[in-house]
Amino acid sequence: MQFSFIMLTWNRPRFLDASLTSLLSNIADRHRCEVLVLDNGSDEATKEVLARYTGHRISGSSR
Repeated sequence: MQFSFIMLTWNRPRFLDASLTSLLSNIADRHRCEVLVLDNGSDEATKEVLARYTGHRISGSSR
């Protein structure tokens, strides 16, 4: 793995969804990177957004 993208979020599911969509559409070789989403105790909507991106090397961490 050569690149790690780290995103912080808290109760912004629409922004997170748009950000992940944009980021993933601009990565040419997804096998060379990972996306880490650090969640500061968001509500369920944020977890639902992250669940839609399974299989894209996206890891979510919740407090």
